[in-house]
Amino acid sequence: MKYAVVRQRYLPADIPVVEIAVGGLHYINPKPLPPRYRGEGMEYDDPLEAALAAIEVCKKWHQEEPKAKIAIGSTYGFTLTNPTFTYKGVLAWAEAEKKRNTNK
Repeated sequence: MKYAVVRQRYLPADIPVVEIAVGGLHYINPKPLPPRYRGEGMEYDDPLEAALAAIEVCKKWHQEEPKAKIAIGSTYGFTLTNPTFTYKGVLAWAEAEKKRNTNK
C-alpha cells in the first residue's frame, strides 16, 4: 500500500489540511498545493513514515497557517473531505494501519 502526503485546502470552507492519501498520489483530492516543505508531495510505503512526514509538514505550515490539521483518507481522485486527526491520533492510525498491512 502507498501513502501520499500533500497539502490541500478543503473547499468550500477553505480548511487547510495536510492530507495522507491512502493508496498514494492517485487517491488525493485534486489540485494539491505546490510542495513547500520537506516530505510533502511524496509517496511512502510505510504508514508510520507518512504519518511522521505529515506531522512535520503540519508543524511547519502551522507557523503561517494556524488552523492547519492532518486529514487521512482516500478520495479516489474526487473532491471529498477526509476526517482530521490530532498528531497523537495520526500516530495511532499509522500503528493500526501497519498492523493491518502486516496481517494480510
